[in-house]
Amino acid sequence: RDEKKDGEVLTTTIEASLGELEERYDRARQTLDALITLEDDVVEHILGISEAIENSTHVLMCRAYILHVSVGEDIMLRRSDPQRALLRRLLTSLRKLLAVQTTLFGTDHPDVASTYDGLSQYLGTMLRCCSRELFDMGVTEWKNESEAAKKEWDYRKEAARIKKLYPQDVEDKIKEYSGKKEKQ
Repeated sequence: RDEKKDGEVLTTTIEASLGELEERYDRARQTLDALITLEDDVVEHILGISEAIENSTHVLMCRAYILHVSVGEDIMLRRSDPQRALLRRLLTSLRKLLAVQTTLFGTDHPDVASTYDGLSQYLGTMLRCCSRELFDMGVTEWKNESEAAKKEWDYRKEAARIKKLYPQDVEDKIKEYSGKKEKQ
């Protein structure tokens, strides 16, 4: 009973701290320096959460990785030069996020497609600007340029496959159906 209560307290504490980081993110979007500081804090937070909950596929890990990727993408959009260390951290978070999402949601979820898109985008960027550092990451499926390029293509194909499972014009279909319903 005490373990369950301790787990609930830990989860509540982590949720609150993630909420605070998400609020900081909303404010930090104004300046690049604030985003860079926040990105460092989010990475530290991910390490702390991972250590505290001892469950790499916990839903809170998913939330933390999504926050990290969002902050990192904002930084990348504001910089003209690719940030190699940031790219490495984003690829690491995206790979871990993919593992969490496929465990929680399965392989055909729209969020999984978005993660595959991000993986292909950042893997492609690293192949173009800093492939040596990409291979230094030690990811076995990215041993050389040819294998990494193939994996980038595989990520793109998988994202497209998943997206095809979901109608892209849902709002139009709902309006169309509602209009037909009213006429009857």
